[in-house]
Amino acid sequence: MAKSALYHRIQGDISASIASGEYAPGERIPSESALADRYGVTRMTVRQAISGLITKGLVTRKQGSGTYVLRTRQPARALNQLTGFTEDMTEQGYRPTSRQLSNTEEEAPEHVQEWLELNNGAHVIRLERVRFLDETPTALHLVWLPLWLAPDLVRRSMDNVSLYQTLEDEFGIRLSTASQRISAVRASAHEAEVLKVEVGSPLLYTEKITRDENNQPVEFVQSWATPELPIWVELQR
Repeated sequence: MAKSALYHRIQGDISASIASGEYAPGERIPSESALADRYGVTRMTVRQAISGLITKGLVTRKQGSGTYVLRTRQPARALNQLTGFTEDMTEQGYRPTSRQLSNTEEEAPEHVQEWLELNNGAHVIRLERVRFLDETPTALHLVWLPLWLAPDLVRRSMDNVSLYQTLEDEFGIRLSTASQRISAVRASAHEAEVLKVEVGSPLLYTEKITRDENNQPVEFVQSWATPELPIWVELQR
């Protein structure tokens, strides 16, 4: 089994154990050496898997003591991984759902043309969805895709569907890299209505461009998230 697959398996197994209560809040999980023996991998692979769990806000390391499940846990999006909302939240033990607000074909607005490197007059798919965690609206996503990329997508419902998995499994698009910029904004009337917050409430606004394995822009996303969905990044020196 490839190293990356083992890394994800270890991370997924520990996430599931935390979600099920096998590893309770405040409890120490097995040591790196014990996990390395269990999975037949190096401690470095285990350490990378645990680092991912730290980034997701599931566990914390205590110097000289071990790794412990956080007592108070909140969902988080990682900056150092190219994963979708559904994948992120499921791995953390939450029940993510989504409701499609609109899914249309239209001529790309000027700013979308620039992000997706499209010619004038090019058509795109405009997909707007609200994302829920345990039935609480948490984020509003406005996704723009070149029409040629997945033309059939505009004729289907994207309720409770992973867009990344759909693009990879059904359309053969291999996502590779992404760049994003993040800022704080105040909720407009539309965002406030969708996310059930007051107009002017603080939101985390993100613009992200995703590229495939050929460095072709395939997705431009604008998202507005409530403060209950922070972004985590792990830094090393």
